[in-house]
Amino acid sequence: MNYIKEILVNLVRSTLMTKFADLDQAEKRRISFEKNRKAKDLPHMVTFFYQLDDPYSMLSAQFLKKLLIHFNVKLDICFVEKTSKDSIFEEEHQNKYYLADVTNISKFYGINLKQLKQPHDLDKELFKKVISSLEDQAIIHYLPDLAIALWEGNLQHRIETFNLKVENFIDQDLFDKGLRKRDKAEHFSGAIFNYANENFWGLDRVNMLFERLENLGLKKTADAFRIFPNISDAVNLKSSEITLEFYPSLNSPYTYLAFHQVKKLRKKYGISIKTKPVLPMLMRNYNISKRKGFYIVSDTARLANEQKIEFGKIKTPIGRTAKRAYSLFPLMEKNNVEFEYMHMLLESVFAKAENIGNKSYLIKVAESLGVSSDEVLKHIDSNEWELDLEQNRRDMFKDNIWGVPSFKVLKNSEEPLSCWGQDRFWLIEEKIKEHLRG
Repeated sequence: MNYIKEILVNLVRSTLMTKFADLDQAEKRRISFEKNRKAKDLPHMVTFFYQLDDPYSMLSAQFLKKLLIHFNVKLDICFVEKTSKDSIFEEEHQNKYYLADVTNISKFYGINLKQLKQPHDLDKELFKKVISSLEDQAIIHYLPDLAIALWEGNLQHRIETFNLKVENFIDQDLFDKGLRKRDKAEHFSGAIFNYANENFWGLDRVNMLFERLENLGLKKTADAFRIFPNISDAVNLKSSEITLEFYPSLNSPYTYLAFHQVKKLRKKYGISIKTKPVLPMLMRNYNISKRKGFYIVSDTARLANEQKIEFGKIKTPIGRTAKRAYSLFPLMEKNNVEFEYMHMLLESVFAKAENIGNKSYLIKVAESLGVSSDEVLKHIDSNEWELDLEQNRRDMFKDNIWGVPSFKVLKNSEEPLSCWGQDRFWLIEEKIKEHLRG
């Protein structure tokens, strides 16, 4: 891509991302939806997309009954067979990581699972036959158990235990209809709760949905209902022997939020932070679809608002801009300010819409971190950073992680905890507390 084209593409991309991050427009869409719903006398409908090859769908399905117990809504469960192509990156790594992550987090939600494994094609066919044979209310009742059985590899036994009559046919239109509905909802994965054309992914976002329903006066119970992991007691200890490896990139809105949480962990537990940047996915030849980009940015805007973090003025750095900013990373690392450097860059990208490839900007940032302009001019636009970032990517892939922000919690030679996404800080903190308790 020539430089002029790159500038134009980034301009369009930045404009769209800034638009997606506009919470005022999101609120207007919410108001408009409710106005139209009332005019047509339609019920408050929550749609849940259950995806057969997605373990997060299985985990989220365990809480569908509680949704109906606590909120005056109707529930439409839509079934889709597999992940959309625009949600598949490094499929082998992805499948392994999802299984490991669901195994790690499920017990904190009170779900005791046996060893999970990717469902066999024959079991998926049997699952489709069961769903095709059940009425809507029966699906709501049996789905949580059937979903676990599918992933534990004992679906036939569970069917026999429930004495379910399974017809020897598959209502393929049921699954095709689910896919069409998900496409219309502008999403691409499983475990999605959709209300009023707004998507909430899995247990990590379901509380946002509950808050929305509560604000609409749909709560059935006296107390507010939320689903949180059951975390352990606080630990008033610190240790620099525990290291958190942090894999950021310069074009990830979730990574921008993650810096705030990493700073809190460092202050609270005295852990060491090893910042290991990687190239943005768009610079690693991954294609991010518009609907995925829309969800990521709009979701980050919701989270930033919740966490009171400035967000929404965006200027994407893809291409030469990012390369120039990365070129100074070895210098910042040499001066022990690499974490602060990356944080400042991401704040400029996602909260100030500043051009982080501008030479005067980079000199200003460096000087604010105690690095001289002479040093900056010696290192800027060098390529010594490239091998390091590639090694960081390989280190990340060793634990089936391909995206950012990603993390590894390490202590001595103990098995590390590896996780992906800014939604796993509670799990990271649990691992840190475990290490501190010894």
